[in-house]
Amino acid sequence: MSAPGLRSVHAFRAVSTRRRAARGSEPAGGFAALDADYRRSREHNRLVIDGVVAPAELAALADADRRCGPRAPDEPSHSRSDEPEPLDLKFA
Repeated sequence: MSAPGLRSVHAFRAVSTRRRAARGSEPAGGFAALDADYRRSREHNRLVIDGVVAPAELAALADADRRCGPRAPDEPSHSRSDEPEPLDLKFA
């Protein structure tokens, strides 16, 4: 994908994430989108950097992103907190 096309994709994802966030914060250089209904979802709870951020400030922004909510490394990124666990289907 060309650089202008990739920038368009990133811009669209940033706008759609900001619109659907249940709550959020606006740190310098980006924003944090938060949604407690999907507390395990990386898509609904994430930090988006859409501006210029000094390297020293990036660590503080990442700390803000970690406060979005606990998530185990093996949890699927799309699951809702009130959804049942997926079935473990085995096919012969």
